Amino acid sequence: MTELKQATVKQMANTQSEKPAAVFDIEEAAGIAKLLHNVYFAYPSANFIDLLADNEINKTWHMFADSEDYRIGVSCLTNYLESWNDDKLTELMLDYGDLYFGASMPLALPWGSCWLTEQRLLNDTSTHELLRFYSDHGIALQLERNQPADHIGIFLSVISQLLTVMSDPTKESLHLETKQILTLLLSNHLLTWSEPFLQASIDNAKTDFYRGMALLLRDLLHVLTTELNILSAVHIKSRH
Repeated sequence: MTELKQATVKQMANTQSEKPAAVFDIEEAAGIAKLLHNVYFAYPSANFIDLLADNEINKTWHMFADSEDYRIGVSCLTNYLESWNDDKLTELMLDYGDLYFGASMPLALPWGSCWLTEQRLLNDTSTHELLRFYSDHGIALQLERNQPADHIGIFLSVISQLLTVMSDPTKESLHLETKQILTLLLSNHLLTWSEPFLQASIDNAKTDFYRGMALLLRDLLHVLTTELNILSAVHIKSRH
């Protein structure tokens, strides 16, 4: 989907010190969504964790609001990255597999339809509705591997792309329409199941890395919900 390059992480680290704390910043939100896409869409690699640790991303993670999720999430991420070494990769990969990809039922299913059906089905009605939404709004998914469209990592890639358009001054004519698309994507599709997914991630993570990332993702979604004036009631639509 999206490649997290070293320059992207360095830009996130450098811009943090230039902005006041506890403010919404759309470029920071786009960058964090892109980073989180890479966290959730594939197994971790030593190079990826090295990149985060070398750039001390835990110290420069943007504080949109002084929330408990932000504080605990950053603390977990700090604990993990400051003690990180390549010997921990196997443990981290096992944690990812158990949570999001395992041969048995993952502990924190990353696909929306699994939370929105009693049988936890993949590619159910909600997935087809999401694909229709993407088609209606000209959003093309470029997947490197076969993956249901309602995977949390794909959502985060699309959110990052929409936020990037909204932050681009050369695309001002598209800002309002893109904001409306993002609002509908969140309220009608992602927020209908994200809270139970995130809580399962937090409760079942064996590493501070994935526990911290789940808390920071919840913080980002809460901030976007507030900024876009989305009713928080959509968070409780899960049928489980």
